[in-house]
Amino acid sequence: MKTRCSYAVLVSWAAGAAFALAGCSVPLDGEHSADRLQQVVAIAASQAESDGVAFDVSSMPADSPAPPVTFADDKENPDPIPEEPRPSDLALVLQEFAQFPPSEPFPATTDPRLVRHARINFLTELQDGTGRMFTPDLNGTLYVIKPHGTPEPYLDVRAMFPNFFSGRGLGSGFGFVAFHPDFAHNGKFYTTHSEAFAALTDSTPDFTQANAVIQSVVTEWTVKNPRANKIGRASCRERV
Repeated sequence: MKTRCSYAVLVSWAAGAAFALAGCSVPLDGEHSADRLQQVVAIAASQAESDGVAFDVSSMPADSPAPPVTFADDKENPDPIPEEPRPSDLALVLQEFAQFPPSEPFPATTDPRLVRHARINFLTELQDGTGRMFTPDLNGTLYVIKPHGTPEPYLDVRAMFPNFFSGRGLGSGFGFVAFHPDFAHNGKFYTTHSEAFAALTDSTPDFTQANAVIQSVVTEWTVKNPRANKIGRASCRERV
């Protein structure tokens, strides 16, 4: 077995984020470095626009650093485990666990990355002895899954917040849910979601960023009956 190293070109922009472009066996000699940098800037700007991040080309370095004469990626490195891998007796069996209802971004989007049957990215088991699992859909619904059951809506975050926004960037929408360790007794859990529209002018965020197109909100919820499979009577307050 033989391995090859790779390198990464890191480009920073005004929003404080970073874009890493990984490459393999691509020489960056003096003749092509300027063209390569322009390509990186174009990709970074496109990604920033899609994710709702302000991008200022003037914040880019005027000149890219001179590349070393030889890249490690051009040299073969000895494998620390030279023996060929042996087949294992272990096997992985995949089985469908749950099928979530279809959902759509709000507002409607033409970004193909967001056009999916559902946008599920997290699953957690509630530590209260019930065996229930919860998962948020980025488009706005928190689902509960009872043991051997199918996903059922527990909370509609999109309906609760008129400025809810999930139609731009991979990270916008109902991003996460976390239950208090003592949820079984105090009924507290926390959610994060994105807002736009009037929220950008009517609300004062705790952390500001120039030319922001969305802002994120952390909400604390307190339910009256922690063992219920729908949120029912509850109160909420914005924390951040």
